[in-house]
Amino acid sequence: SVEPITVIDPRDSAVRNSTSVPVTVRAPLGTTAVTINGALAMRGSDGVSYVADVVIGSGDNAISAIAYPFGQTATSNVIGDFRAPRFLAAIPADGSVTADAETILAGFFDEAVLVTVESPAGSVMTSARFDRERSNQLFGFDVAALPLALGTNPITLRARDAAGNETVHVLTVERQEGALLLTSPADGASTPNLSATVVFQALADLTIDAWY
Repeated sequence: SVEPITVIDPRDSAVRNSTSVPVTVRAPLGTTAVTINGALAMRGSDGVSYVADVVIGSGDNAISAIAYPFGQTATSNVIGDFRAPRFLAAIPADGSVTADAETILAGFFDEAVLVTVESPAGSVMTSARFDRERSNQLFGFDVAALPLALGTNPITLRARDAAGNETVHVLTVERQEGALLLTSPADGASTPNLSATVVFQALADLTIDAWY
């Protein structure tokens, strides 16, 4: 019987982010030539592997290889993905202020990604997985306790999808000493009035004693 040929790389349904993909086929000894999607493949030094570059587009791309002289065939599929993952939302919001020494960080992307979180306190890696409890194909991730340094903490989210496309999103969280933040009036403000409304934001659970 005639031995089959096999597409060995990329594997079936592999995802790639390049428009030109090298495809490798293994053919039996005695094969005189192999074409891959109509292009003549180059034979390797082992005498049984053949490689040709195939141009792919976004989505599914059929791969078809033919070995000569007996006409054995092999097929495969490569998925083209050239779009970077899209960041949707995060908690805490950019510009948040807290008195806590750590925070819960959670967020969403529009596809499954590997997320690297970088902060002044170090880095951690996690995955964004499909959130079945939410609609619109959200993929959520979370870090249970991200340490915060005093002052401004730039937090960088680096997300990479299965094809290798990357996106970067940066947010800042301010950690302040004390449990109250004066939000109004602004520092240095003046007023012609004899009284003013003073607004504080509580940065942690607290009890306030007031005297009049």
